[in-house]
Amino acid sequence: MDRIFELRAAITTVARTVVDDATRALPPNSVEVLNAVAASPPLRIMLTADAEHTTLPGNARAACSSLARDAIDLFSSPLLERIRVCDAADCGLLFVDSSRPGRRRWCSMEWCGDRQKKRRAGRPVR
Repeated sequence: MDRIFELRAAITTVARTVVDDATRALPPNSVEVLNAVAASPPLRIMLTADAEHTTLPGNARAACSSLARDAIDLFSSPLLERIRVCDAADCGLLFVDSSRPGRRRWCSMEWCGDRQKKRRAGRPVR
């Protein structure tokens, strides 16, 4: 269970470093954690007859390995430049800006973006 929390902390640390530090020097301890967790066998997937994929049952170690591998894929891809922190003053979630122009400001238009628009319009926010 500790490995899950360690992995979450490593992913968050790397993502926040990417957002905050223009040099992109990744923290070595976090990189070590990602690499160590990714070294375990990941969850296995299968292609079904109807061209869908399904994940076979696995354990927590395999799930963590899959997450670490996905994080490594993200941090070593052009999407690295698209990692953002939500602009809402009361949020701060990390997200990958997948918008075409690359200028998304909120983690979710349905929640943070909508609340910001309501504030600008002088409507009550819940």
